[in-house]
Amino acid sequence: MRVLRAAQAERFLCECAFSYDEGHRYCYVLGSSDRLICFAVEDDFLLNGFVIGRLSDLRLAKPCGALFDRMCRECGLPGQLKPLQIDLSSWESVFCGLQRLGRMIIVENNIPGKDFFQMGYVTDVAQSYIVFRSVDAGGVWTDHVMIAYDAITSVTFCDRYSATWQKYLSAHGQA
Repeated sequence: MRVLRAAQAERFLCECAFSYDEGHRYCYVLGSSDRLICFAVEDDFLLNGFVIGRLSDLRLAKPCGALFDRMCRECGLPGQLKPLQIDLSSWESVFCGLQRLGRMIIVENNIPGKDFFQMGYVTDVAQSYIVFRSVDAGGVWTDHVMIAYDAITSVTFCDRYSATWQKYLSAHGQA
């Protein structure tokens, strides 16, 4: 937790790994609670959206190498970070905030045997689940998808993938 607080306060790049993912992510920690963590994702010297995930799934958090951090600083990444107005105290508060944003989001469960990937919009927020309007890779919408909070490992938003989908679906009157 000490590393996360320092990374957030000093805006240094962190290497993070999660129990459900063999890879590592490089990110800027934007905030955390006793249950959830929010970070901006670094992808090839660009910021590529935000992820909120379960703190209990975090298996590694350490400062990245000094050279890589310096390169990202010189590319201006820390200066592009903006504070998010999303309450991280629970999934319910997170999804209320995301619903207000009105952006397409990606909700995932990356646990083997229980994997799912839903992209779309939150249409309702309840105490233990969200109601979701999901779109698949063929552009087909499914309404009233109920996703329990205890099944969610992470939510991604304002990334290039979902932003591109939102742009093209909106341009064709489908968003």
